[in-house]
Amino acid sequence: MSRAGKSIRTFTVCLALAASGCQLILGIEDHQLDPTGGSGGGTAGAPNGGSPSNGGSGGTGGEGGEPPVELELFGDPEDLKTDLGSIEELVMAEDGSLFYLERVDSQTHQVQRRSSGGVISTIGTDLSKGFGLALTDDYAITATSPADGSDSNCHILALDRAGIAPPRDIVHVSCAPGEQALGTLGAAGTHVVFSDLRGSANLKSRVLKAEDTDDAAAGTVIGYGTDKDTRVASAIVDGSTFYWIDSDGQSVLESDGGAVSGGQPPGEGVTSVANGLGDARELVQGGAFFFVATATGVYRVSVNGDVLRLAEGQNPHGLSVDSAFVYWAEDTRVRAARLSDLALSTVASVGDDPCGTATDGSAVYFGTTGGRIVRVAPLPR
Repeated sequence: MSRAGKSIRTFTVCLALAASGCQLILGIEDHQLDPTGGSGGGTAGAPNGGSPSNGGSGGTGGEGGEPPVELELFGDPEDLKTDLGSIEELVMAEDGSLFYLERVDSQTHQVQRRSSGGVISTIGTDLSKGFGLALTDDYAITATSPADGSDSNCHILALDRAGIAPPRDIVHVSCAPGEQALGTLGAAGTHVVFSDLRGSANLKSRVLKAEDTDDAAAGTVIGYGTDKDTRVASAIVDGSTFYWIDSDGQSVLESDGGAVSGGQPPGEGVTSVANGLGDARELVQGGAFFFVATATGVYRVSVNGDVLRLAEGQNPHGLSVDSAFVYWAEDTRVRAARLSDLALSTVASVGDDPCGTATDGSAVYFGTTGGRIVRVAPLPR
């Protein structure tokens, strides 16, 4: 499994809206993480890509204390212009820039970039029902769907990360007004991966790839969902290898990007998930492991299919991972599991719902439905 990739990726959509200006709760105690990790079902591998361990299935790492962190707002929401609507996705670039997708109103989104020096710029605006956000080396990739009858296509757009060149339409597929025909979205290098939402009428959901320099292409089919009754829940790119997981959580599938037809297996390599996960939502990769969020918990999956439940939770989402932790949003808090011992902690609690996380290894960032972007640092190790 290749470990290349210059940006840390997180893919989530938080659909709930809340009023902006909710109070931020600074309820962080100065406790150390529980080094034992509580009662667990196995041990973690080396956080920087060590050999996978046979974690088995079932157990969790246990709930530890809260880490010593300093909670810091990125800036006044007014200054960041985040009072318009919820922050739905965040992606951290390798240069320390933070890109985020913001809901402006019920019909439109925008993509903004905050440089490592704190300068805010808008690189994509008036995006019709925008969804998904990922980074290639030169572009921020997002998708749109038509809000009315003026357009008959869903689009994947390449937004110049520097905000100089105009947006380019790299993929479009036919869809009706109000329909979101595209599913998950991921990117790395120059590659873009996405899925459609067919998954019915005896048609399997497809996994497709494109390049960030394409011009209004249809995409190349590189794989399928395992069954016509499931959908592709999440897809990612690592170097030149593509991975995805179905909504039933039965398998992590792999492709080298070669074109396939409907008569071929859904993926070129398959990691079967022991006992399945059920209702999988998101997939990220960290070192020698995959991490999966389902409707009821967060799991670590090794390349041989062994499963370890890191935490139970109600609709965890917005996974991100660095060399030491995997992070996610859940209810009104952001949680983390330390990879070395599986100890759990609450990173931060907020008065409005967090929607996604991103990390640069020294801090963790998250957005909220109230339009906030929050930074938590330093991180314990």
